[in-house]
Amino acid sequence: NKTIFFVLGGISIILLILMAIFFLRSNSDANFDLLDDFNSGKESYTKESSELNELSESGGTLTKYTKNGSDVIAYEVVLIGESGSTRTTLLTNKDNQLKIIEAISFPGSEYNSVGDPITEYYSYTKDGFVDYNSLKEKLVEHTNSEKKQQAEDLFQIIINPKSPALTEPSVEKNSSELVVSAYLIYNDGTLSDFDILHDQVALWNVIIGEGDSKKPSEKSKIVFIGDMAKVDVEIKIDNVLKLSKRDLTIDSNASIDIEGTGCGVLQIHVTKNSQTLYDGQISFECGE
Repeated sequence: NKTIFFVLGGISIILLILMAIFFLRSNSDANFDLLDDFNSGKESYTKESSELNELSESGGTLTKYTKNGSDVIAYEVVLIGESGSTRTTLLTNKDNQLKIIEAISFPGSEYNSVGDPITEYYSYTKDGFVDYNSLKEKLVEHTNSEKKQQAEDLFQIIINPKSPALTEPSVEKNSSELVVSAYLIYNDGTLSDFDILHDQVALWNVIIGEGDSKKPSEKSKIVFIGDMAKVDVEIKIDNVLKLSKRDLTIDSNASIDIEGTGCGVLQIHVTKNSQTLYDGQISFECGE
């Protein structure tokens, strides 16, 4: 009888342990599994790196990780400052939907300097945004909305390869050269990854996301890179003046957002002291 009692007791303990494991797993955040899988298998991913400008005092780097057969795309951002450095890992799917962010802060003046790092996690679940501390404990009473917004702003910068924060075209200081480019502003607020002024793209019926536009767009961003003052800019659509700016200062880069694009010819005319610096146009086919 004692033997049967001990056997039944042992089975009960095992069942309780299994139930506890199942309960913990059922209440865990699956996005941590994605992060752990990426961190443990990072070497098997293809890397593309570029320098980051203007995001920190001492610069930084952006590394994009992709892998054939995997839906996960990872971005690793290292920023270096005087008071410390950060390494932020952002995991997305192929549609650039954020899944989880790991943000690690290193104290000191150099990346990987001596000191206890501070780690935070932001996870995007079916139930919404969840904030975790370094022990991966859910912060029920505290959601750091400011840091969440900063992380999402950073994400919007890095998924746009034409962002001025990334390595820019070489333009000498005090040069009279003016570089003009343009991008679609999608209805969701993101920018196109192609230059609609210079890249060979089909801009047909972009208002509903057709042609090469990928997504609906009714606005465009005109970007000016150079270093000059008292520049006059006129922008028209089908010869109708949409915007006129006088004595504009272009310092490193400047941009203008134009609404109502996507149908018709967008015309850009830039002058200085009545001398033409740039004259170009973008033809949007209206469709049916």
